[in-house]
Amino acid sequence: MHSLRSLALLLLFLTACVPECGGLNPDCKPKCADVGECGKRTYRAGDGYARCFVRDGNDCAQSRVCKDEGRCHLYDGITPDRCVALTDLDCRASTGCAREGKCSLGRLGECVAEPADCARTDACRDAGICAHEHGRGCVAGPAECKASCRFSGACELRDGVCVATGAEHCAKSSQCRGTGQCTLDGDRCVASDEACAASSDCELNGWCTAVDGGDGCYDGRTACGRLCWARGDCTRIDGICQPENDDHCARSVACAVEGRCAYPGRSTPLCGATDDAHCEASLECKAFGRCTRKGIACAGEGPVHLGGACIGRPECETEGRCLMSNDGACVTAVEAGLPDWQPPPMIP
Repeated sequence: MHSLRSLALLLLFLTACVPECGGLNPDCKPKCADVGECGKRTYRAGDGYARCFVRDGNDCAQSRVCKDEGRCHLYDGITPDRCVALTDLDCRASTGCAREGKCSLGRLGECVAEPADCARTDACRDAGICAHEHGRGCVAGPAECKASCRFSGACELRDGVCVATGAEHCAKSSQCRGTGQCTLDGDRCVASDEACAASSDCELNGWCTAVDGGDGCYDGRTACGRLCWARGDCTRIDGICQPENDDHCARSVACAVEGRCAYPGRSTPLCGATDDAHCEASLECKAFGRCTRKGIACAGEGPVHLGGACIGRPECETEGRCLMSNDGACVTAVEAGLPDWQPPPMIP
């Protein structure tokens, strides 16, 4: 009787779980077309059930979320295992930009409506949805630039777009305080070294030098500082730090620790393992058995680790705690049972 009750509960769980969890043999075609989850992963990948997953950037590029929401790339530096947008250009090419004003890149790889976006939409032209309201995006109301004036110094409506026209507007904007964009250049506010040194980005992140072009601040050492050293994201492309060639990846800590030694290309703009030899030479292979290439990551019997969580922490550089153990702890090579290994120093 007990075994029959257990079997009934199991069947009930699987019946309830199949739509969400994937069940024993999920049909990935709908999710592939919708959100780019085109691959099928079984229990051996460390999941509690079979499921659909995003294999690479090509899966994202063919999906509905790329066309409608600008989420055309797979990039673990923002949100692992999910298609994301990487640039404002991704957002501007989406139907969500024209319909809803979601033309600007948000912090989590999603496209959002910033104050200056609403006036340029089809919805503004056709239905008068031209105003911006914090937390709601574009709403019905006359096209005006009060919100974008406070946010980015773009205070004047010109040909349906809010632009900056006064140095005093740039100096009073929230972007000036946050990202050093305090100086008027043409019709926009840009960052300077002086403003970056006084910005929140400098205080919180150590980004105290203006990026070429004035789009924000960085750490002043390389175009992308720690991101280049840690995971090969050495070139700022459309405002996002990315690898540009195999050499960027091969010099990174992620190559030595996780086997992410090659540049797959723009469709997947992050360093990865493109050959089994990359995984076999990695420290985490020797310590934890993650020696098999799965997509662009290295894995063993347990879960795939593609987050680089330990590599991204200061103790990787200062204490050599760059390896992630199977229980999620950041450990040194010695603590993992390997000969002593220290990451290369960051280039000043």
